[in-house]
Amino acid sequence: MIPSLNIGVFNSRSICNKTAGVFELLSDFDTDVCFLTETWLRKDDTSKFSEIKDLGYKLYHQSRPGRGGGVAIAYKKQLSLKKQTSVRYKSFELVESTLVSNTNELLRLGCIYRSCTSQVSNTKDFFEDFDNYLNSLVHLPGKLVLAGDFNIHIECGSDPDVRRFSSCFNNMTLLST
Repeated sequence: MIPSLNIGVFNSRSICNKTAGVFELLSDFDTDVCFLTETWLRKDDTSKFSEIKDLGYKLYHQSRPGRGGGVAIAYKKQLSLKKQTSVRYKSFELVESTLVSNTNELLRLGCIYRSCTSQVSNTKDFFEDFDNYLNSLVHLPGKLVLAGDFNIHIECGSDPDVRRFSSCFNNMTLLST
């Protein structure tokens, strides 16, 4: 059985200048795994990775080419996650990992960030890519947790993009919460 986990989602809008504050907050809430969006981290930010480790967490991340963006899955260093190779999509950023419990149950984790900038991601491309992504997951073993910042305002239920987003999950018999 997969142990109970405290899971969080946080749009950091650059973790680079507030690393200690973000990870102290995660620690205060006893967060085991956190999906981070807009990290602005680069592959060569070794001092940030060391700081995160000193604060009790490890991190799998995917940088955005150029400026801004970036996604990460942060997790307490006593957990044993494994980074997965992800397909690159034009309309959203993605990092994936898995966690296997001591009873060999599999938990699949995916952190997604879709920019609200239309030059980066229009909704037509996003829904096509997201449908393809979900279709690639449904046959895989394990329990699935997807989280992040999709820049779709779920509270606006009459919005056609909200209805389309919800139907992506419904079509795969997935729950959107």
